[in-house]
Amino acid sequence: MEKEIINIDNKVIVNIYSNSEYIYNYKSAIKFFDKIAFNNNSNNIIVNKEIFSKNFFKISNNLFNRLFKYLNRNNIKIAIIGDFSIYENEELLDYIYSINKKNLAFFLYTKEEAIYSLKKGDY
Repeated sequence: MEKEIINIDNKVIVNIYSNSEYIYNYKSAIKFFDKIAFNNNSNNIIVNKEIFSKNFFKISNNLFNRLFKYLNRNNIKIAIIGDFSIYENEELLDYIYSINKKNLAFFLYTKEEAIYSLKKGDY
């Protein structure tokens, strides 16, 4: 796992990138994001979708919903980057659209889009 610290407009954004799976359940997600936020003194985090197990992308298990509620209560904003069009599940794509629209988190294609969205601070 590698990280990049981005300082822009008086905000610190932490970009974590890895092709390894680090988040496989709710507890590991909380531990991961709390650790990144605390160790880097930043509540703005970018991650690539590969750090999540495929189980996270199943709407029926409610993992993302629980995670986003926790992150919002703790003022941690995340942007998840990757190609989400590979998922054919209409319910998942609707959920991603809803999350983006509510600014609970951002599902985006590129790091640049993620930086722009987190920099805006519309949350």
